[in-house]
Amino acid sequence: MDFKEIEDKKEYLNNLRSFTEEEIENINQDVIKRNINQSKDKRELDGIVDVYHYINYIMREESSFPYPKGYKRPLTEELLQELNRTILYHYTYLLPCEKGFYRLGENDKINGMVLPSQEIFIPRLQKLIDWYEKTSIEFILKITYFHLEFLCNIHPFYDGNGKTARAFMNLELARLNYPMIGLKYDNPNQYYEAIHKYIEQNDANPMKSLIIEKINKELDQQILIKKRS
Repeated sequence: MDFKEIEDKKEYLNNLRSFTEEEIENINQDVIKRNINQSKDKRELDGIVDVYHYINYIMREESSFPYPKGYKRPLTEELLQELNRTILYHYTYLLPCEKGFYRLGENDKINGMVLPSQEIFIPRLQKLIDWYEKTSIEFILKITYFHLEFLCNIHPFYDGNGKTARAFMNLELARLNYPMIGLKYDNPNQYYEAIHKYIEQNDANPMKSLIIEKINKELDQQILIKKRS
């Protein structure tokens, strides 16, 4: 399935009846559940609930006075830091300076991979943000590339980098009236394989296909909800 088919399906969904408030709440709760690791403790659930409340707040803010129609809060380092801080708020094993702040380590590692130092990853992040704000390409390519670069070549925070990247992706999907998705925990192996494909071969297609698959699944589920009498 390509992105054009997804766009057509979204238009079809939007032409059906409106969701009820109860249906919207159930959809939001379902998204939250599929963005957490069910084996983890309550701190992870609380952090994900908080960040999705924050996403909804941003959406309401952008549609409120005095902002003009179509206003979108720009992507900045501060926005990503706020998302990370919100996600990690309940993680008591982290110091306050490790929530929403950039890591300081020179030889930080994850899964055996050495992560770049601040002098490398901060300019990379700034360049990525600038590219994201100024480049006009197919939306699905844009969010895929940002997600992979943020995780694989920048990884700026002490913890919660993946959750931050996935929360930002869902904010962007919601802004364009697409369903928010559970990208990782439905099939963690497929998610990690897509990441490794990018690290090892610079191939973003597996992640792009996974994102399209998840959006398609959510659209199908929401169409079924709207077709119920």
